[in-house]
Amino acid sequence: MLSLPAPFTQVESLALAGIAVLWALLSGVAAWRSRRESDVWAMQIWIGLGFVQALTAGWITLGNAPTPYLLLAAGAGLYGAAQLLGRTDLREAFFHPCRATGLALPLAAGLLALIRTWRAFGAAVWFPACAVFLVSLFYFVVASREERRVFPSLAAALFLGLPFIAVIDQTRLGGELYALAPGASLLALAWLLRTELGERWSRHVVAVGASCLYATPIVALSDQISWGWLAALLVLATAFGAVSFGLRSRSLLTVSTAALLTDLGFFIFRIGTSAPTLLWVLGAAFGLAVMGAAAVLESRREDLLQQIRVFGRELQAWS
Repeated sequence: MLSLPAPFTQVESLALAGIAVLWALLSGVAAWRSRRESDVWAMQIWIGLGFVQALTAGWITLGNAPTPYLLLAAGAGLYGAAQLLGRTDLREAFFHPCRATGLALPLAAGLLALIRTWRAFGAAVWFPACAVFLVSLFYFVVASREERRVFPSLAAALFLGLPFIAVIDQTRLGGELYALAPGASLLALAWLLRTELGERWSRHVVAVGASCLYATPIVALSDQISWGWLAALLVLATAFGAVSFGLRSRSLLTVSTAALLTDLGFFIFRIGTSAPTLLWVLGAAFGLAVMGAAAVLESRREDLLQQIRVFGRELQAWS
């Protein structure tokens, strides 16, 4: 726990803290009357000095477990106050200082909680990790409201992925889950910064994020083939394949097709090792289905070729 050595006696510390609170109140009253932004900054500085004095006096410590939650609550409260005051005649004085401090305090909360997450062991990792996830949620909401979204979007993505890795590492959930962290972060980043990245780059970021998510079941299957991971990979490949048509993304369609073929290969291998007779039956049924489909397509060759040409031209226009 972080606490600074006390250079003053308790009486002196109490007097200094009282002076800081008094000047903060006076600055707040002055800001209310004069509508000057400098008075609001002065009020926040005096509050900060009072906090430092309480820290040096040993009244509070930064190492306490609830500290990140308190910093996040204070930051969210200031940011919310800035949004409310921004709709009144107090906007000129209070909006920018409260907004800036409201964005900075959750950053400090996230970094402090992230340090504690990496230092925790076992189930104890969840309490600080939840604080980091809440910080990510805060910046996610901010990014959806702000016009300048680069900083809150990056903060939301980082505070989503980094504690995820810490939780997986400290709780020994399994190495195959590590890829979920960058995958979720990149997907969130692509959605939050879709305007700044543009359609082409946002699709590429989605494709990279999807590749990271695909890596999770593939790594798990390379260790031990199970029906659960086979189903997970199939669902991911199908879902992102459908999304690729909506986004008109060739890169996402490529990785989805590769994941689907990989899943099919593992599926055939699993059946071949566990039920070889069933594999022969399925192979024969598949062969008959292919021959039937070939016969139908042969009768509609011209229509099929026309559809292939149309789809090929459309695919070339995809990014």
